[in-house]
Parts: sequence; C-alpha cells; structure tokens
Amino acid sequence: MNRKKLIIIHHCGTIGGSGRSLLQTVNMLSEKYDISVLCPADSQMSVFLTDNNIDVIPYSFRLGSLSYYSGGPDIFGRTFFKEILYILKNRRRRIELLKNCGADLIMINSVTESFIAKEIKKYTSSKCICFVRETLPHIKKGKNKGYGFFFNFLKRYMEKYCDGVFFISDFDRLSYNLS
Repeated sequence: MNRKKLIIIHHCGTIGGSGRSLLQTVNMLSEKYDISVLCPADSQMSVFLTDNNIDVIPYSFRLGSLSYYSGGPDIFGRTFFKEILYILKNRRRRIELLKNCGADLIMINSVTESFIAKEIKKYTSSKCICFVRETLPHIKKGKNKGYGFFFNFLKRYMEKYCDGVFFISDFDRLSYNLS
C-alpha cells in the first residue's frame, strides 16, 4: 500500500497542551500517513517529537502568527503587529520550506497559522487542511471592534484556500459555519 505523505506545520517551540495534542494527532494519523512535523529547530518541541520517534523537519525562523483566540493578545496591540512583520519578513523562507517538503497533504496545526494556506495553494500541489484548536474570543456587541472583521477575514480565507478545516470544539465549528 502506497502511503501518502502528510506534513504538519507546528509553530510553537514549547511543549504545553498543543504539543501533547499534536503528539496524539500524529499517533492517530500515522496509521494511514507517513508524517513529518515542521517544527522550530532546537526547541523543546523538536526534542519532544524526536524522542517520541516522530520525523521532524526543523526550521530556524519565525513563521509569524495571527493570534486570534480567547486569551490571546489584542489584535490592535504591538505583539500582533510584530507577528505580522515576521509573516512578511519570512515569506520567502516559508515558501521554500513548503516547496521542498514534497507532501501530498499539509496540515496547518492552528488557526493562527492559517495565512500559510494561501502559500500552500500557490506554491505546492499539496492539499491543505487547517486544524482549528483555539477557542474564539467572546465578542460582545459594541465591544471588541475589529474582531468581527478579523473573524470574517479568517473564515473567508480558510474557505478559499483550505481543502478541509477541522475543529477541536463544536462551539468553534458552529461559530465558523464553514461549508
């Protein structure tokens, strides 16, 4: 049986809850796919995955992220704009990494990295899926201006560039209401 190659893009170098969840996801999907994880080089996460016999493709630059989740930084704050600069600054490096991975399927392991979907579609022949593992911020009418716009941007972006979107919670799946 010819197994498909799956690459999972993981942006965080620390282990935490998303790292343990990633390990469970890899173990579950490894029954059907040959899996490698793109992960920050020389990080706790890279060591953790390697120690658990998971193939790691290290990268040594910041991917950047669109931090849109409950408890995350303000989208109008300094941290958010610093991440936008990393996205712009490291675009060429990300594209080269994606072009060279040779995957049949690329899974983005966070909605915060969903901007990569467009690069996957444009520069590879891989299918692209996004695993939304973050909980949406609670938006109150008249407050949190800009969050509704950003939510709609992410939703349209994933609809346009992802071949599939998976959610860790029904609340978020129902909130995004993707077709």
